[in-house]
Order: sequence, then structure tokens, then C-alpha cells
Amino acid sequence: MNRISLLASLALVGIAAGCGSQQPEYVAVSAPATTAANPAPDSASGAVPGSVSGPTGGQATGIHPSGTIVMPPGMSVGTSGNLTPTPQLDARIKTLEKQGKDKKAIAAAYADRGYERMMDDPASPKIKYRAALQDFRTALKFDPSNEKAGRNKDMIESIYRSMHRPIPS
Repeated sequence: MNRISLLASLALVGIAAGCGSQQPEYVAVSAPATTAANPAPDSASGAVPGSVSGPTGGQATGIHPSGTIVMPPGMSVGTSGNLTPTPQLDARIKTLEKQGKDKKAIAAAYADRGYERMMDDPASPKIKYRAALQDFRTALKFDPSNEKAGRNKDMIESIYRSMHRPIPS
């Protein structure tokens, strides 16, 4: 049961890390002590045997020649930041709702904001997935056939179910 939770969490982090179009910025953390299982860097190249270093599309961690472990920011655990503001999407939603004519456009705006929130690295998973789920549900109220909102809503709910967690309302 814990294995399923771990796999679902890792899948969600992998999705979030792999969907960005920018090169990742790496975060340095302390390197473990040198042991037989954890060899010291080669003095000529600075590389640790069997390690990955440098930007690799945000998918791998590695050890920098200085001896620090580097990893993409999306892989950090325990972040507790708030949602990144989305003023352009908020304004677009507000304008479209005031006009009230094109329900598909309103749904698309909510789906876009939900996607941005779902991929928000600084926000903690508890905050960003709850907010994204709310936006996807709102989008589906305006347009039940909105594929982006439906697909992402189903994915988030599936992950909650796989972790045996209640789906936020």
C-alpha cells in the first residue's frame, strides 16, 4: 500500500518535472560521506563513477565536481510555498465571465489556469492540486466536453484514489 502511494507520488512529480519547457535550475544539497558504496570523485575529471552531472532535461540528479549533489527544483520535497499569482489568467477569466457569452472560452480559461496551478513548482502539492482540481471542475461546469479539464481532473482524482486519500471537494 505504501509502495503504491510512493509510486503515485513519484509519477506526479515526474509529470510536473517533465512538462516544463525551460532548462531546470539545479538545487545543491549536501553530499554524503565518501564510502565504498559512495566513491570519491575522480581527481582528473571531478566525476563520480556511475553518477550523472549537469543539466539532463530535469530528469536526473547527479554530483557536481565540487562534491555537492544537484537536483532539479521540482524534485525537492516538503516545499510549502503558496500558489504563484496568475494575473493574466485571472483577468481573462474575469473579463470572459463579465461578458458571459462564450461558455467554451470561459471553460478554456479555467482549464488553462488549472494547468498552470497544477505545474506550479513553488507551491506545495496539497495547495496546487486542490486549486487545480477546483479550476478543472469549474471549467467542466461551463463546458463538460473540455478535454484538457476532464483529462487533468481525472488524473488528479486517480492519484488521490491510488494514495487512498479523500478527493478534495
